[in-house]
Amino acid sequence: MEHIAPEITVELAIAAYQKTGFEPVQDHFFLEESGGMCACLVGVLYAACGNELENIVLDAGKAETFAHQRYGRSYANGMISGFDGSEFNENNSESWQNGHRKGREIWEGVKHLIKEETE
Repeated sequence: MEHIAPEITVELAIAAYQKTGFEPVQDHFFLEESGGMCACLVGVLYAACGNELENIVLDAGKAETFAHQRYGRSYANGMISGFDGSEFNENNSESWQNGHRKGREIWEGVKHLIKEETE
């Protein structure tokens, strides 16, 4: 089954970041910074659903499984790649390509939430 959960929107992603207090980050499911916790799209959706974080390495696997179960493996993997800014691959399935486009769209819509570091 592919893409079985409600459509992810920029507004939903922003609400998840606001609910958790996390900042968007690419190339990590979760990342602890001096300013607080950061998460990718899948990580923040996982946390916003009430899943408590215990160990960010183990929780990354749980967040990925959560996304695969909720959105389908191909769509979720494409969404993760798109959010992270990975190159678009026309050889992947249509579901992966749609997920990639959505991940890119969400990144563009949430990257303004990253707080600028002050020195």
